[in-house]
Amino acid sequence: MLLVGRYGWPHLTHDSAGFLCQLAEGLAREQMHVEVVTPKHHANWPDQVEWKGIRMHRPIALPRREWSMGRYGRALQHWLQNHGGGHDVMIALSMREEAVAVVEAAKHLRIASIVRDDGFEADNDFFWARQSKTAWKTWTQAGLADRIVTPLASHHRRLIANGCSPAKLVRIAGGVNSSNTEVVSRQAARESLANINLDLSAGHDDPVLLSIGSMRLNSSIHLMSRQIPWLVGRFPRAKIWLIGDGPARETIHGELKAEGVRDCVAMPGSFANLTDLFAAADVFVQMGAADSENLRGQAGPSNLLSFTGSPGLDFLLPTALASSVPLVVAQTPETMESLASQPSHGTGRSDTAIREDSVDVRNRSSDLADTVGWFEPDATGKSFRDVVRKFLEDLPTARRNAEEASKTCFRILPYQRVLREYVKLIHELTHGSDRSPDVSDPESKQPLSSSPADPDQSLPKQAPPGFDHDRG
Repeated sequence: MLLVGRYGWPHLTHDSAGFLCQLAEGLAREQMHVEVVTPKHHANWPDQVEWKGIRMHRPIALPRREWSMGRYGRALQHWLQNHGGGHDVMIALSMREEAVAVVEAAKHLRIASIVRDDGFEADNDFFWARQSKTAWKTWTQAGLADRIVTPLASHHRRLIANGCSPAKLVRIAGGVNSSNTEVVSRQAARESLANINLDLSAGHDDPVLLSIGSMRLNSSIHLMSRQIPWLVGRFPRAKIWLIGDGPARETIHGELKAEGVRDCVAMPGSFANLTDLFAAADVFVQMGAADSENLRGQAGPSNLLSFTGSPGLDFLLPTALASSVPLVVAQTPETMESLASQPSHGTGRSDTAIREDSVDVRNRSSDLADTVGWFEPDATGKSFRDVVRKFLEDLPTARRNAEEASKTCFRILPYQRVLREYVKLIHELTHGSDRSPDVSDPESKQPLSSSPADPDQSLPKQAPPGFDHDRG
């Protein structure tokens, strides 16, 4: 099979890249032949590399401007048509330009195509699609794939509300991958990182707060950086590690320098392996949900090209849970729903069943309520400061709670279940007599709605397969 994404190795500080690499490695362990296709992010990158025995192709350079994305998509489609003939299925891990290339190439080669509704909050593909007519057309064409994978019930409902056939949707919730964990002592990890970069030096008793993501204006890392003056004032020995890169790096650096706290902050860039970072950290901070609220409504080429999945719910947050590091996480509906995910479900589920899945999510996540540091995103940051103060003033208790949270997630959110669902889906498409979800339903092959529905609206009481809200 071919896995197609916007980011891959070595950009593991991007949530979508981590998800792609984790899925490729897992499917390879399931005795499936997997190859990955991502764009080049630098002219000097080789056209092909091998990572953990998986061949990674980088045939096309990712454009820097939105107006070049159409040409990028057509070039990718041409490459897939010429090199994808030996595969049984193509999977695009988004509903953007890569997905259109996959759908068209798979149709040309007469093989199966799968796309995934990617991102959370305002970084979700649907909200990206609403920013321009071109983006909406791209998202609509991506909906012509044989199957659409959704990670959450709320995403499932939103796709149906915008004209997608329920028979085409497959909900595969996220999971916590125990194979991501390696036995690395905290002190050994800190010494190893200090040998790589002196900015990552930290004493045995120095509390280290870790935040990972894309450095954009109002991103998770940017919001975190605004709390650093208070952190350093309250905990003078604290070290803050901001891992990642992006267009706002110099802006964040300048703000920290102006506040006089730059010496307490490490900004070493991106990492291709996050094991030592999580092992060395005392607290992992994820403010991505607040980032989404700030980004919502902002248009422009830079946001159209952004593709990071800011809340980190696909890879970063599950990896932190697997590593038993204490978590400070923004409490938002999608974050709570993600951590409370129930076993995945197949195609053709009723609207009532989908609606019931998202009812009382907070109660279903009660196992994690006492072990994860939830805070309410607000302008003052008071809730965030209260949680961080509680954790840093009693780190032994926070670490014990983190270990309990890790065990709980291995039990209720195992990543092996995610792999089984993908393997089952691939086998259904490649070995079934007909890839169409329902050959008697002509609407199941229709494109999505021609105009976006309100993302917050509830489902109609009876939405037939292929229901298009614009046609009525």
